Amino acid sequence: MKKILACFAGMTFFCTVYSQTYKQGAAYPGFSSNQVFNYTADSINLNNFPGKLIILDFWSHNCLSCIKDFPKLDSIQKKFSDKIQIILVSKEGKDTTKRFLARRPKIKIPNIPFVTGDSILSAQFLHNGVPFHVWIDSSRHVRSLTSGHNTTYKKVNEYFVNPGVNIPSYKPARYIETLFDSRWDDKIRYSSYIALCTGDDARLAGTDNEKSYRLTALCASVTEMYQSAYDPKFTYEFKRPGRTIVYVRDSFPYIRPIDENLYEEWSENYSYSYMVSFPKTLHQDKFALMRQDLDRYFGLRASIETKMVESYVLVRTSSIDKLKTKGGEKQFGFYWDAGQHIIPDSIRTMTNYDFSFLTRPIRFYIERTFHIPFADATGYKGSIDFRLDGTVIEQVENGNISGLKKVLRNYDLDIVKKKMALKVLVLRENK
Repeated sequence: MKKILACFAGMTFFCTVYSQTYKQGAAYPGFSSNQVFNYTADSINLNNFPGKLIILDFWSHNCLSCIKDFPKLDSIQKKFSDKIQIILVSKEGKDTTKRFLARRPKIKIPNIPFVTGDSILSAQFLHNGVPFHVWIDSSRHVRSLTSGHNTTYKKVNEYFVNPGVNIPSYKPARYIETLFDSRWDDKIRYSSYIALCTGDDARLAGTDNEKSYRLTALCASVTEMYQSAYDPKFTYEFKRPGRTIVYVRDSFPYIRPIDENLYEEWSENYSYSYMVSFPKTLHQDKFALMRQDLDRYFGLRASIETKMVESYVLVRTSSIDKLKTKGGEKQFGFYWDAGQHIIPDSIRTMTNYDFSFLTRPIRFYIERTFHIPFADATGYKGSIDFRLDGTVIEQVENGNISGLKKVLRNYDLDIVKKKMALKVLVLRENK
């Protein structure tokens, strides 16, 4: 294919060989753009970084996992600053991106250049999801196209020790009905299987149809499959922290690791896809069939039990109602979600809103930060008025609830740590 050098002037300046896509192993001619900020110059190109490994991180404003990776990328850039250069790439324009970040000071902006308003790089390195990373080595060949979670401190360090180290390749998703040979679909009356996850390229998409019931799980851990099988309607919310207890000698094969350096090994060996399919004339409970299949293969037995579990519990400290709304127009200015976080030190107000609109975000942040259950033991019902300094939210996310407790005391509420009787899913190894 003939290569064409294109330069665009005006709002955007971008010079690049753009007439083709680039795959692993291909020589890459580079790019130049003046739609860059958070950088020492008004334009950026790969010639600015001779001898360095380049990692292009494709992200977007609505990708929460991309934004959560900013601190990790910043740390990697600082550690290997003499060897690599990470560049963030997004389709959103420069001014839009600046406003997005300015209105969300909670987002810690990494000390990394941002290329904005991109359309050409995305066309050169095709992908259908973000975060998506492109590794370009010092000789300017495409070393890897990979998912964002594969760019870790450990993997980057391994690359410099052994440039031939394997970096898992990105594979566009293909949605398939079954792992069986499709030629025999109309012959199979009943089937179920447990398979190691096929990876990013093949994803089961089977659903009920006019003739059969079908249940699938995609690239899930053992505990996640049991949680779905025993709580299909989310009655017990077993997927929340502290609500599944696994009594096994080694929990690593059963639980998705938090440490992303372990994720590749775990995913390859302990991530599963499951499917059961049977005719509607059988009138079976597909979740019961799933439970039987899981028990048979994994050698576990599951039960729903009541256990005393250490929890953070919201309680009332008096019978005085300091929450009751004074009425008026409904107003909700909390914006607990990271994507809607505007000014961290502003006063958040809730006027004439149901009490659950307060307990739900508190539960979310406490359980996400401390990985133990949160329970509301106040018994409070009705609409409330409530005010909160926005910095308290960040304190909770950083593992400190003292500020939140202080605010709650103004309303004769408190959060205490104690054991609560909870319905939990218990997994045990068969003897």
